[in-house]
Amino acid sequence: MRIIFALMLSCSLLVPTLASAKGALRGRLHPALPVEGALPAPEIEKIERAYQNLADLRADFTSATLVKSLGRDVQNHGVLYLQKPGRLRIEYQGAPPRHYISDGKRIWIYTPGDPQVMTGKLGDAGIAREALAFLGGFGKLREQFTVDDSAGKGALTLTPKATPAAYQKLEGTFNAAGLLTDLTVFNNDGGTARYHFTNLTTNPGLSPEFFRWPPKTIDPPRKLR
Repeated sequence: MRIIFALMLSCSLLVPTLASAKGALRGRLHPALPVEGALPAPEIEKIERAYQNLADLRADFTSATLVKSLGRDVQNHGVLYLQKPGRLRIEYQGAPPRHYISDGKRIWIYTPGDPQVMTGKLGDAGIAREALAFLGGFGKLREQFTVDDSAGKGALTLTPKATPAAYQKLEGTFNAAGLLTDLTVFNNDGGTARYHFTNLTTNPGLSPEFFRWPPKTIDPPRKLR
């Protein structure tokens, strides 16, 4: 599974959305806690309530994806935005930067400053819908996953109940507010993707327009192949 955050979401091309992005400052900031400050034992109901009460979320992230064909980790970092139901925006801030925007039905992938934009349905992009169900999935942990809390210290191992699944399992660490701060995705191909989330802001009040493709001056998007 990729969380683009694959999936683990302030571009000059998206000027109409900047006012919405500023709304994040009005949300509630949840600094990521170190392991010793995490939940003394996973409180599953607390985690479910935290995500059930979320309308949207902003977080900075770093990621390390083990690419088996390369035999090494690929490092990245950026900003993730999520909003119910199923909206996603990821701004990778590497060189070159890469942005992903989804309104829950379509996805747009582009590099700021490049007139070429790829677009398509989520399935066409090869992105697992589980990755886009981040908010809803953690709001229904026991319904969506087989939960193992034996590791303690706020850590959970989550095995998806749905079959076939796009990944083998997830390992997550949650802070005292019940929010995810660390996630490891074990993919079916044997690869792994690790994410660390900081500066979590809950319910910043983002506009749905922030998750749509607004620019009118860009060349028409080309379909994903």
